Order: sequence, then C-alpha cells, then structure tokens
Amino acid sequence: MTPIDTAANLEAESDIPEIEGGAPLEQPAKKIIEKNYLWLPELGIAYGRIPKAANTSIRDALLQMLNLDLDPELALPNKDDFWKGLPKSKASMLTKKQLLSHPETRNAWVFSFVREPFSRLYSCWNNKVIENETLSRQLLEIGVVKGMTFETFVETVCNAPDEGSDVHVRSQASFLTLGSQLLPHFVGRVETMDSDWTHLQYEVRLRSGHALPEIARRNARAMATPDISEQYPLELRQMVARRYQRDYELFYPERLQGVLETA
Repeated sequence: MTPIDTAANLEAESDIPEIEGGAPLEQPAKKIIEKNYLWLPELGIAYGRIPKAANTSIRDALLQMLNLDLDPELALPNKDDFWKGLPKSKASMLTKKQLLSHPETRNAWVFSFVREPFSRLYSCWNNKVIENETLSRQLLEIGVVKGMTFETFVETVCNAPDEGSDVHVRSQASFLTLGSQLLPHFVGRVETMDSDWTHLQYEVRLRSGHALPEIARRNARAMATPDISEQYPLELRQMVARRYQRDYELFYPERLQGVLETA
C-alpha cells in the first residue's frame, strides 16, 4: 500500500484534555489542552505526532533540521515542554484548531506516521503496563493495572470509549481526522519506514529547500510488529479490529481481510 497523500478540507475542532502520571483518582483532573502538531515555520511544515508510532525518532530528526546550538543534555525532543520552550520563530506546539486557524499555518504542509493498531497496542502494553512504574490517570480510570496480561489489557482498552482516553491507546484517526477528512497531506507507515521516509525527505526538500536527515531507530521492540497478532486468538484480533476499525479502514485496510469478515 502506498502512503496516503491527499489534500484535506480542514475544519476546526475542540481540544481533548490529557493528564499524565497516574494521580489519585479522587483528585479532580486538571484540564490540559493537547497540542499534537509540531509547527516548524522556517520549513513551512507541521508534524502530527502519534504516540507509539516512531514519534521520538521523528522529532529527533526534525530537531536536527533547526541547526540550534543546544546543550545535548537539554535537548529533549521527545518532551513537549522542550519544543514549547523554543523561540516561536523556530517551533510551536499547536492544537488542531490553532494549526487550521492561524494565518501562518493555514498553508502548512502536514505529515504524520501511523502504526498497525495491534502492534501499537502491544507496544503500549509492554511499555506502560510492564516496563513503567506508574500508569497515567486515563489508564487507571478505565481499569488498567500494572502487570496485567496483554489479553486482559486489550479487553480493558477495547471496552473503554476512545474519546478522552490515554493518548497511547487512542485511535490514530482521532488525531489525524476531522469528520471524514484527513488532515495530513502525507501519512507514512512505521512498517515501511525506509521507503516512506525517503518519500518524506523528497517532499520536505521540495517544499523547504532543506534536507531531512535519516531517521534513527529508537525504542524498537522486536515483538511489536504486525505479525505479533498471529500469536493471539482470532477473537482477540477481532476485538482490536472493531475498536480501531477507523484506523484500519484509513491506513491498513488490507489487515481487516479475514478478521472482521468472520466476526
């Protein structure tokens, strides 16, 4: 499948709050406005970030393009606060509404990368439930607990609503669409990163005159590939396919064959 390359009719949307860190549930959640689009004005491009879809590696590469004289210990491109602290002439973290409404960004060329939903969910479970010491408030609220099995994690996530969920389990379509319209002009796949990144390099150079560096592979989890789904029962795969049906339809339609058809 070739990457999606389309110009979308863009509209504004309301922001969805996010809280990280696993604060006690009895405390009222502090509303934090999500800013999921990284705008680079000197390049005229914006990146719609998707957690658990090479997000850290992509932001590493974009930082290299800015040619900033930074202390390596302070250069933390995987942290939103780092980008928010840069001069506005270099970078800004924007909401969908800000991206689509501001005069400077209305003509921005937007790209993103997505990941096959089952393997993305597996990666989230491995990182958040097994490796990390704490869980986010949103995961706690839907019943996720440390050390739970992947099967139980899938059932828990799939029984919870998508809206307002933890960003690592939220559908990728929720970040990249408004209604039936796709916001990015180009959407690559993590699974075909080499060829899709080459295409992205071409597009960025064409539009900005700057060279996008090669992408470094970080946080790679060998088992979190699309083939990992074959190790689990069809019923579990069907559950994931229903939960993330919009993601599959937009970005991985061929993966639905033989799964939902037998549901």
